[in-house]
Amino acid sequence: MKKHLHPLMVFWAVLLFFRPGPALAANVEAPQNGHVKVPIAILASGVGGEQTEVDEIIQSVLSSGIAPSGNNIPFEVAIKAFEAPASSGEADSLFERLQNEGVFAALCLARKSRAWHVPMAAAKARIPTIMLFSESVPISPERHEPSPFLFALDADESYRPKALALLASRLGEKSWVVLADHLDLKSRTAGAEATKAMSESGLDVRILFLPGKTETHMEAALYESVKDGTLGFVSFLSPLGTAKAASFLSAMTNEVKLLYGFEPPELLNQAEGVIAIKQRMPLELNLPGGELEARATAAFRWLMEGLSSLREENLDTKTLAEAIAAVGKIPLGNGFLEISPALHRPVRKDLQILEAKDGKWVEKTGFQITRGNEGEWVVTPGKRHETSSESS
Repeated sequence: MKKHLHPLMVFWAVLLFFRPGPALAANVEAPQNGHVKVPIAILASGVGGEQTEVDEIIQSVLSSGIAPSGNNIPFEVAIKAFEAPASSGEADSLFERLQNEGVFAALCLARKSRAWHVPMAAAKARIPTIMLFSESVPISPERHEPSPFLFALDADESYRPKALALLASRLGEKSWVVLADHLDLKSRTAGAEATKAMSESGLDVRILFLPGKTETHMEAALYESVKDGTLGFVSFLSPLGTAKAASFLSAMTNEVKLLYGFEPPELLNQAEGVIAIKQRMPLELNLPGGELEARATAAFRWLMEGLSSLREENLDTKTLAEAIAAVGKIPLGNGFLEISPALHRPVRKDLQILEAKDGKWVEKTGFQITRGNEGEWVVTPGKRHETSSESS
């Protein structure tokens, strides 16, 4: 059995500043050259082929010249990569090891199920951790407010009902059916919230609860809906169920609009005609390594902005977490990513509108989401981008 604490590679970056300070915190050691050593963990999913990608991302981040902008403390940042945990038990063991090794903070590059196990263990270990792919990954494991040690580069998925309502209105269909799996709580809840938002936006919409994976019932329901004149659908079914719905509907008519309600997985671009919404990083970070490199760069800058506000006598994980939380804006290229100190997430993000065509995602005019003072989302049309890619 493969060990869950498999280090991939170690890179060193020396960030030099020149104001000496008094004694260090217990979990920070000073190398012989006098620089403060700050160990950072990178958590990445998979080994082998993905290791090369992760190595390239780390090299890119370290060679990009990112450095704290405020203080003059000498820092030596040590980055070490580990395989992301595949279970809660592995996550607990991993973060126990990171604690023992004096790791100061972690960046989680993993997605979906691999990312899901990280927040609880990180919060328990009191290690500041930034989640790079985090729309559906909670950073408040045991309460409504976020853990003091957890941070996310994505807005949470509560923006989706309003974004779907605006997208449905833009597509021109007046009659819509929301598809939900009545055996899946998340599907039922998300479907009901989208139905409410679409109705409030003036659309004629009803929700259709389908019995799990029973294809016969789904096809019969879709047939009756189209027969009654409905050509707009929003799917909160599984990706496979959505792909089957897309195939069945396209065989009936080429006028159907099928939206996928959740964050789209990469392979859904094989379901011809499906339209999806996805958060994007700012255009200023259009880097050669693509989205992963852009997100890693943003996360590292966030971490460095927090670190730059500390003095030697404050260097411990608790004060670093507080400093990261206090960063209101992350400088990215010519712009900023605005962060809520209360939510530990962005308050403004660009959304991509993607349509699956010939096995690729084709990007259409997107939206921008902004979180108001009361927590409500405001969705507005964004700039137009015409791109395509083989994966999301």
